[in-house]
Amino acid sequence: MLAGYARIDNTCASPVQIVSGSSAAFADVSIHETRIENGISRMRPLAALPLAAHGSVVFAPGSLHLMLMAPTKRLKAGDQVSIDFTLRDGRRIPGHFELRAPTSSP
Repeated sequence: MLAGYARIDNTCASPVQIVSGSSAAFADVSIHETRIENGISRMRPLAALPLAAHGSVVFAPGSLHLMLMAPTKRLKAGDQVSIDFTLRDGRRIPGHFELRAPTSSP
């Protein structure tokens, strides 16, 4: 299992909703949000992620992130992967990402 962090920009004049993700590099891609509930950090899948017109969303540790389950091959830092995002209206938008090694917190 890996976590995906990135920034996604909507350069269109209309809002969209991302409802799913898929990739040949992973058996399952889902969008999760981490929240603190009663002092406990909990991850929950999101059914849809709204993205405002000309807006952006940031996937970051401890917040929104992509859950990337069961890589289909061995992956290493520097590898490129594609993730297709499906919008509520059925359109599929490709995203291209570079895998990076985890960074340590100060």
